[in-house]
Amino acid sequence: MNILIIGAGSRESAIGWSLYKSPHKPNLYFSPGNSGTVQYGENLPINIEKLEELVLLSKEKKIDLVIVGPFSYIKKGAGELFREAGIAVFSPTLEASEIENSKVFSKKLLNDLNIPTAKSFIAYSMDLAQDFLKTSTYPLVMKTDSPVPGIGVEIINNYEQANYFLENCFSEKIFGLAGKVVVIEEFLEGIEISAHAFCDGKTAVMMPFSQDHKKLFDNDKGPNTSGIGAVAPILNTNKELLNDIKNKVIEPILMAMSKQGRPFVGVMYPGIMITKEGWKVLEINARFGDPEAVCYMRLLQTDLYDIISACILGNLESTSIKWLDKYTCSIVLTTDDYSGKTFKAGQQIQGLTNIKEEDSTIIFHGETSLENDYPITVGSRVACISSVEPTLKQAVESAYKKINDVTYNGKHYRNDIGTKALSL
Repeated sequence: MNILIIGAGSRESAIGWSLYKSPHKPNLYFSPGNSGTVQYGENLPINIEKLEELVLLSKEKKIDLVIVGPFSYIKKGAGELFREAGIAVFSPTLEASEIENSKVFSKKLLNDLNIPTAKSFIAYSMDLAQDFLKTSTYPLVMKTDSPVPGIGVEIINNYEQANYFLENCFSEKIFGLAGKVVVIEEFLEGIEISAHAFCDGKTAVMMPFSQDHKKLFDNDKGPNTSGIGAVAPILNTNKELLNDIKNKVIEPILMAMSKQGRPFVGVMYPGIMITKEGWKVLEINARFGDPEAVCYMRLLQTDLYDIISACILGNLESTSIKWLDKYTCSIVLTTDDYSGKTFKAGQQIQGLTNIKEEDSTIIFHGETSLENDYPITVGSRVACISSVEPTLKQAVESAYKKINDVTYNGKHYRNDIGTKALSL
């Protein structure tokens, strides 16, 4: 059996690590992969603008299954190209992925299904948005209709900030087509958690709740990122909340999308805010979060290939999924120019040791490559240090102990990953 994993981050590294342990013994390929994925598979070149070439290469390699990691490849239609070529794909279709690709679509769906979510206003022009904002109460949240990793969502504290965001969308068009429509939402306060579920189009199986950290600096300061650390499980004794999210969010969405002729197969990931008035859905994502996926791969006991097969074949309902009765903390190491406009590639990295299954702490490579047999940085998300321990406190401590083993110019990380979860 030959499996291709598309992506280059720690999410794809962790998925590959999990499949490498599978009793099915698959041959693994990664595209483009990183300096760590070569430990358990072969890296294949990829050009996101020429995905047809990867399909042809996959046919040569006799690929049986493709797993699409980053949403950027999902919305480029990678899944459709492989399906048309007769290759099984674990990823939602373009039609189903609209739930992440359009905030307007997902907000309308949530409202139509009476799923608790933030009150919102959809602005199709700058004039409409300005009229609404002049009578608004701050803070509020502004989002581009389509996701722009790390920069498409902003908390707004006054009209001047709001107008600047609008100018970037409608006048400067720095977000491109993603910013042609703006969603303005009420600001929700509370505890934010990540809810993930495996889906086969009609059935959902929940994963434990995790908690992501989006802001670049400690104490949730600085710009948004694509996720700079995560812990799991959290609120693991609150079975009522887990059932609520399954029964009142994910399953109604699965049913509604199936009725629309766009059944959702893959991982559905709602962001949830637990407020004083109860839980509310922040957004819906159509893939594994990163670094949440690292946490889930570390805790998963059931063979990942069997789960993916059940999702694709539509028999997830009869699949039992088990998790370790432990905790994990995953800390992302980035470059100090992360979220900035410039990035200096080619920094040599020391300490990215080979993965050993018996290790309680594992370093998953991120946006790295090999140059003269040494890993170097090729992107800002360099690695993810992940520890599994009997308690969350121990997992956090173990992960931070390992950080000093990895060195490169411009290393950056947060010092407070897990602090909020430990205080719950």
